[in-house]
Amino acid sequence: MSSWSRSLSLLLVFAVLAALPAPAAQSGRPPVKEWTFLVFLNADNNLDGCGVDDQGEMATVGSNDWLNVVTLIDRVDGPASLNYIEKGKVTLVREMGEIDMGDWRQLTAFVRDTAAAFPARHYALVIWNHGSGWSKAHGSLKGISYDDQSGNHITTAQLGEAMTEIKGILGRNLDLLCMDACLMQMFEVAWPVRTCCDFIVGSEETEPGDGYPYHLLLGRLQKTTTPAEFAAIIVKTYAEFYANEPEDDGGWGRAPFRRAKKTTQSALRADRLDAAKDALDRFAAVAMAGQQAPAIRQAMSEAQRFYYWSNMDLPHFLRLLAKGTTDPALAAAAREADAALAGAIIANGTTGTNPSDDGGWGDEYDPDRRPRWPGYPIDACGLAVYFPEKASGFAQEYFDLAFARDSRWDELVQDFYRKNEIPAIVAEVAAGRLDRLQEFAAATSRNNRDLALRLVAALNFAAFAETPRAPIDQDRFRALIGQTLANSRREPATTW
Repeated sequence: MSSWSRSLSLLLVFAVLAALPAPAAQSGRPPVKEWTFLVFLNADNNLDGCGVDDQGEMATVGSNDWLNVVTLIDRVDGPASLNYIEKGKVTLVREMGEIDMGDWRQLTAFVRDTAAAFPARHYALVIWNHGSGWSKAHGSLKGISYDDQSGNHITTAQLGEAMTEIKGILGRNLDLLCMDACLMQMFEVAWPVRTCCDFIVGSEETEPGDGYPYHLLLGRLQKTTTPAEFAAIIVKTYAEFYANEPEDDGGWGRAPFRRAKKTTQSALRADRLDAAKDALDRFAAVAMAGQQAPAIRQAMSEAQRFYYWSNMDLPHFLRLLAKGTTDPALAAAAREADAALAGAIIANGTTGTNPSDDGGWGDEYDPDRRPRWPGYPIDACGLAVYFPEKASGFAQEYFDLAFARDSRWDELVQDFYRKNEIPAIVAEVAAGRLDRLQEFAAATSRNNRDLALRLVAALNFAAFAETPRAPIDQDRFRALIGQTLANSRREPATTW
């Protein structure tokens, strides 16, 4: 730490001590409490009002003789402020000016300074903001903690760096890392932070704007609550709150109705993620050893997906595959991986339903029907993973993730694309049809360059070494091959 940073930290500590109750301030040493609940509240975006409301929820419980509740809030039209949340009031500790809460170093500075001023035996850190999964690429919206003022946000790799530094600051693992944000409970996000925190709480799906019901979950936190129990409390409280949260009639002028919002929330035991990854690697090896593309494709088509369709619930996929495959070895490997994941997922909750195909618009409103719109259960089992249905939707930046480097998941996904897409296109060309090749050529980019080159090689081999079953338009065929090769070098229009 530089001398400037050390001086700034000491100033902040002294300022915080001045705001503490008299006994602590008089002794000059902050008391070590049982829990410190830290909220990195990035409201410098369209969630500004929700951030203010959530601080109000926290103040219905507030700090006490065994609990500190501290927030760093950055608002869209005002300076950031460090606040000590007491029962019935939000006490300003320090005006922070305009800061970039999309900078992971601001997150680590927040934890460093507040942990020094509010020491505790257990720390829960909430990152509060928009979220969208594993990566930022080409201006996409994936990541967490978006700061509209700076245009910056924390990527998955940066979150791993922040948690590593926070572990060094605390001298041990953070007890709870909670992400009050959308779409963050993914293997890719959990993997780089698993050695720096004990429990990871987040949502596979988008979250309602209200986010966590802080008044309820803080109200259920007790002095003797363990980190594992608190992680489960957050999941249970979140699900109970949204199961009973009424939705309005959408402005259509009908009578009010109650329908649970679609939500997910789960808690992971981080030290069991290595075993889960190892079991998933063994599953991948079995899946890649044979011609399993049809069974994988069927399970993928039925597995729970989320707001970003490339995000798939991993346990649900494995269960569907174990049930649907006729290969005993593949079924056994899928069940083993699912069991290992179950050991890591210590709590899981969902509310609401997936929408039906027609959204229920064809049904007349029945006030006695619950839910009003037909739907089917949410098969979100606690941990999502990245698996776009087609190679053209696979972002090359994925290979840079720690999870991709350390696991065989990316190899399994690429193996599936090769075994699923190439034979189908070659078979159609042999039958005299070029529509699927045309679709592939149009969707080709650097995201699926490897697959495109393999397809062209397979088509050229078939053209020279095999007799086609039906004639094809040779000029069109050559043009599509050229388009595929040309497009394989272009940047994708989108990363999901």
